[in-house]
Amino acid sequence: MQTLRNRLLKEGITETYKKIALIEIIIILLLFFFFSIHFIFNTGFYTSDFVIVNFFVLFGVLFLNISTIIIRLRLNSKNSTRPLRMLSNILTSIGLLIIIFDFPFNLNEFGAFIPLIGEALSEFMVTNIPLIMQLLVFFFTMFGVYDAVLIYLFNRGINFDVQPENKKIKENSS
Repeated sequence: MQTLRNRLLKEGITETYKKIALIEIIIILLLFFFFSIHFIFNTGFYTSDFVIVNFFVLFGVLFLNISTIIIRLRLNSKNSTRPLRMLSNILTSIGLLIIIFDFPFNLNEFGAFIPLIGEALSEFMVTNIPLIMQLLVFFFTMFGVYDAVLIYLFNRGINFDVQPENKKIKENSS
């Protein structure tokens, strides 16, 4: 167990990972600009109800994710940003809940991108697929939170063995 922990602490970053990280940063920035422009010009999203907390939870998480990538690249280690990744996953989950419950969008424009197989099927897809996709992203984000918490605790040295200590001592002595 100790050797695995030492190997995880010394986990470095390869050149391929660095290239993927730069692509990730570009994609995150493109997402930020797309949603900002869409919200400003199409939905009138920036109203008096949309306060700075909502802005940070929805958009600040994108920059938090960029900061975790930059920290990983600077320190050449993946494990140094586990708590920050856990925080960004929690904020992403909160942002998705805000989107789902506080800001009901008119998502009918997504119907233009869905191939129409039949009248009933297309109506179901137009009205339900965006909500289903948001819920799926929410649940996957929660799995990311769970994963980040476990890895963080594992790196802090918390033992997850289910055997009692005295049983291990008896096995080692025989």
